[in-house]
Amino acid sequence: MISAAVSCAAFALIGALVVGGVRLLGILVSLFAGVLWPIAVAGILALMLRPLVKTIERRLKGRRRTAARVVAGIMAIVLAVFLLIVVPPAIARILKLIAFVPDVWNDTLVYLGKHYPNGVEKAEKQLQNPTIKSIVDQATQELRSLFKHAVPSLKAAGSGSMGMLGFITRLAVVPIYLFFFLLSRGQPSDSLA
Repeated sequence: MISAAVSCAAFALIGALVVGGVRLLGILVSLFAGVLWPIAVAGILALMLRPLVKTIERRLKGRRRTAARVVAGIMAIVLAVFLLIVVPPAIARILKLIAFVPDVWNDTLVYLGKHYPNGVEKAEKQLQNPTIKSIVDQATQELRSLFKHAVPSLKAAGSGSMGMLGFITRLAVVPIYLFFFLLSRGQPSDSLA
């Protein structure tokens, strides 16, 4: 009976240690994710580009550093071409969208002027009614409340912009890690066995 109780306690302790270890690992990964994912991306790219580096190294008669520079240069050129193909059209579309907003507003005003020429006079006449006036006042108060609650959302959007800046900064570190990973001669998979 005692041995069964001690065994159950040992299994419970082992289970608690495993769960605690997994939770601690999750906390550490979430804390250091900004540092870990650029290293992981650079490591994966280095593994994919290692055969190319070895081929160039053989052609350059053993100059590993030069081979790594050539591959890093090729990657930089590919990235620059990709950005030149993708970014300008995206910016052009965003600018067209921003330029289109005033046209929509003007078209709306023209439409209302054509189809409802006496709309302003009718609206002022209807506002004399106490029921409609109270509805408009309530709607105005709701809009003010909406704007008051929109300020935290705008602050969150600003923090999102800072998050994007952090992402770009971390992305800029990937080529540095990649270069140093390409310089290494050992196979990363050798240490796993």
